[in-house]
Amino acid sequence: MQKTTASSSSDQTGGVAFTAATARVLAITPPGSSRDKHQSEVLLIREYLRRAALWTEALQSPQFWPFFDAAHILEQASPGGAEGEDAPPFPLPADVENHLASFGFYPKRLLRGYLHWSTVTPDRAAAADFAHLPPLYEPVVRLCERGGTFYLENGMFFAGSGGGILGRQRDYLNKPPFVTDLSDDALDALDLAAQERERERIRQTEG
Repeated sequence: MQKTTASSSSDQTGGVAFTAATARVLAITPPGSSRDKHQSEVLLIREYLRRAALWTEALQSPQFWPFFDAAHILEQASPGGAEGEDAPPFPLPADVENHLASFGFYPKRLLRGYLHWSTVTPDRAAAADFAHLPPLYEPVVRLCERGGTFYLENGMFFAGSGGGILGRQRDYLNKPPFVTDLSDDALDALDLAAQERERERIRQTEG
């Protein structure tokens, strides 16, 4: 993969894509402790982990899986670019920074990555290295838009009504999609089906 830079810092907060992405993030209500928790949230995180594996493979940077800033990886080839964990966070307008402060560590990190990726020039974002890949951050953005969150503990992730082992990057490379339709209707249907399975399990246990 031939690396190149994202848009310059002077363009980062002026592009149409960045403006749209910022409006989308600002419209997300941070999750509350009393919210309903759903099975679809687990599937969305699994799908993000799968997509992150594909993206880090395409970026030739598997060491950054699973929670990374894809635009920063592109910028590493630029003169004076900071690399790896020493890279400063992508700067955002004050209102966006204040809004993200209400989110958990990993959701905040990935929403920042989503905003940073929106500054990558359209021709580069659609380059052959990435054109065949599903949108990297979309599962996490949809999770947050639906009131969800997630966290890690002892090598496991927890989201919604469940969780799972985080695993390794290569574990996800050949996995089929965990969820293909990220619309509210499709995710609601998954949650209703999971609730019905749980009710049936309880009926069988009690019967």
